Formats: sequence, structure tokens, C-alpha cells
Amino acid sequence: MVIQSRPPLVLSAGERDQLAQWAAQAGRHRLAVRAAIVLSAADGGTDAAIAARTGVARATAAKWRGRFAADRLGGLNDRPRPGTPRKITPQQVRELIDRTLRERPPAGRDRWTTRTMAAATGMSQSAVSRIWRSAGLDPGSCGDLATGDNEGVSIEQAGLRHSGHRWPTEAAPGTAAGNEPVELPSGRYLDREESWLRFNQRVLELAEDERVPLLEQVRFLSIFASNLDEFFMVRVAGRIRRMATGLPVEGASGLEPGQILANTLETARELSLRHAECFRNLAQPALADQGIEVLRWKELSQGEQEDLHQLFRERIYPVLTPLLVDPAHPFPYISGLSLSLAVMIADARTGATMFARVKVPPLLPRFLTVAKRRFVPLEDVIAAHLTELFAGLDILEHHVFRNGSCKGAASSRPSGSRSRTACPATCSTSWSPNWTSITARSTTCPGRWTCRA
Repeated sequence: MVIQSRPPLVLSAGERDQLAQWAAQAGRHRLAVRAAIVLSAADGGTDAAIAARTGVARATAAKWRGRFAADRLGGLNDRPRPGTPRKITPQQVRELIDRTLRERPPAGRDRWTTRTMAAATGMSQSAVSRIWRSAGLDPGSCGDLATGDNEGVSIEQAGLRHSGHRWPTEAAPGTAAGNEPVELPSGRYLDREESWLRFNQRVLELAEDERVPLLEQVRFLSIFASNLDEFFMVRVAGRIRRMATGLPVEGASGLEPGQILANTLETARELSLRHAECFRNLAQPALADQGIEVLRWKELSQGEQEDLHQLFRERIYPVLTPLLVDPAHPFPYISGLSLSLAVMIADARTGATMFARVKVPPLLPRFLTVAKRRFVPLEDVIAAHLTELFAGLDILEHHVFRNGSCKGAASSRPSGSRSRTACPATCSTSWSPNWTSITARSTTCPGRWTCRA
């Protein structure tokens, strides 16, 4: 079969100059590719040939060729998308990219991070990450563009580096170019823990990408949290166990084991905060726009609270087991990934304060349906009824926490052992629900109430 070439696009001198300028901008990767497609189409040839020359799919080449033929230069811009309008202007995007390429990071930092750039520009970390990803920039793995392994690198070279090309390196003094191998930087390898966290970071970036369908964003948030649980239960717990027993713990980076662990915990903390910010600022408002609300107890209507009072007495109260911690009752074993309430109570007669733990029953759904597409966390309902669990005692304070212990751990961990503990409900900066738990199934759950308190 003979494939006929489509007639070449006819460009004016002004259009050709503008397209050539866009195609040369490494910091605007998408527009540069589209401009290159149109310039190639102006030279003639089939869509398949244009796709081969520009490194895109045939459908992509045909799409932007047709867009330009219909709307000229304006057709190469992204069309308005459904959903919340963009709050970041193109000028802010250009300023952020220029700042990333030209400015040194803050004092004490060897590279820009989403946190430091967000603080410098006033944007959120999610927005910074999306802009870097769209522009093909990755300061986190490439290092600062003005220090470290990029010392003396020009902005043009940096643009080539981020666009996937290589630039010629200067030979060392006294040697001919290409005759001696270039010494590689000592920090070119990542430890397995940091490598895994960077993988999970890419999962989080999918949740932060507004181009991804909303429910897929929510699922990526859930996957990120599940991955992090598995990471602490296996990787971090294994490293701590080897360090405690004195076994050799080697790392690809050459850092001391204690430093590797500290870096791992710090990176995990930053990603967890980013995960919570993504849920709070992106996913939750977007879900609310679609009529799906995750509410706290105080946000419920009077009628909804009355319904939950009845549900608590009939279905939740019988399966709760408060455990008091005192000299007669040692601290209870807390199973891995279990959700609990830590409660401080006081006896009004004696003034004595005590600590109690209330485990959130795993056989009940994590989110209770109060109305169509309106949900409330189970732990909020339990916290609102603590006075019924500890009758005659004063509730001083309560907090929700979740434990992530290592796999295969004994029922009583030795003193000094570590586990990952998060407070998902009371810490507003880090609460992000596991969305795979939201269902409309019945809350019916048989059981017997026992209490050691």
C-alpha cells in the first residue's frame, strides 16, 4: 500500500521564527516538542516520518499538525480542561523554572527541593513538583545547578542536561580531551532505602498530577500510604535489627549506617507531609466539588449526630475493648497497622491520672456513611463517645495513633525497639485516610464487650 504524504504546512516568516524559538526552549518541554512537530511538518512528509524525526507517536504528530492547521500558533497551547481553574499563571511558571536554573539554593542546601522552592515562591510543594515534572527538571536527582557536580555549568548546558542531551566536557588540565576517563562524583549512587523512597515519590507525584482522573489520584494516595507502611515494616525494621545486633550494614553511598537511617527517616517525613498536603489541598476539595465529603464529627448536622449516637450504642460500643495501663495492667501489645485512641483520664475523687488505649475495631468499616456520599471516620465517632466508655472519669485529652511494627515481631517488643507511629486524625498536618476503606456496606458486627479498665 502506498502512503501519500500530506501537503506541507505553509508558515509565515513570523510563525517560523516563533516556532524555532519555542523548539529551542529546553525548559518548556511540551511546547518545544509541539513546535518541532510543526516545523517538521512544514518540511513535508507523512505523519509517520514526522513522528520518527521528532521522537513522538504518529497520533501525536497528526494531532498537533492538525491543531496548528486549524488554529495556527494558538492551537499549540493546552485547551481549557474541566475542573478547578488553574491558580498559577504562566508567568509564575516561567519565573519558577528560571529560578531553578539560575539561582543557588538556600544556605545549607546543596540543591533545590520542593520544600525550599515552595517556601521561596509561595507555591505549594505539589505545584512545584508538577511544574518541574512538566518542564523536564529534576533538581532532586541532578543536584543544584550552581553547586556540587554542576559547578561551572552554564545555563545552556543545564538546559541540555535536563532535555536528555549531553554536552562536551572540558579535559582536565594537562591532558587531551577524551584521553583520560572523567572521574565520577563520589555521591553518584543511592542507598537502597533512598532509592525505594524516590520510587514511592513518583507514586505520590501521580496523585499530585491534576491531569490524572480524580479517583485515580485518590487511589495513588492510598497506594503511597500502603507502600510506606510496607517500607517501614520490612526495609527500615531490617536495617535497625542488623544495626542492633552488630551485623555489617553496607550502603552504596558510603555513608555511616546511622546517617543512612537518619536520612531515610527525614525523607520519609517530608514525603508524608507532602502526602497529607496533597490530600488536604487537592484531593479533598476536588472530592467535595463532586459531592463526596469526608467530615469530622463537629461538621455533622444535629440529625446525623443523633443517628450515629444510636449506631454507636447498637453496633460499635459492644465491640470496643478499653485497656487501662497501670502497675496492675502493663502496656498492652499493639498489633501492626492497628488504629487506636490514646486517652488520658482522671479520677475526680482522687485526682489520679491514668492512660488508656482504645483499639478501633478492624472488623468495622473505617468510614461510616452518614448520608449519600457523606462519610465520617470511625475513630471520630468513638472519640465523641469516650465518656460512655469511661463513665465516672474525666477525659483530659485523646489522640488517634496508628502503629506500623516490623513483620514477624514478637508480641512484646524489647525496650528500645522502634516502630512507625503516626497520628492520622488529631494531627491536621498529616491526616490522610485510606480511601480503599470507604464503602457503603453495613456496619453490622457481632461481638462481645470486655474491658480491663
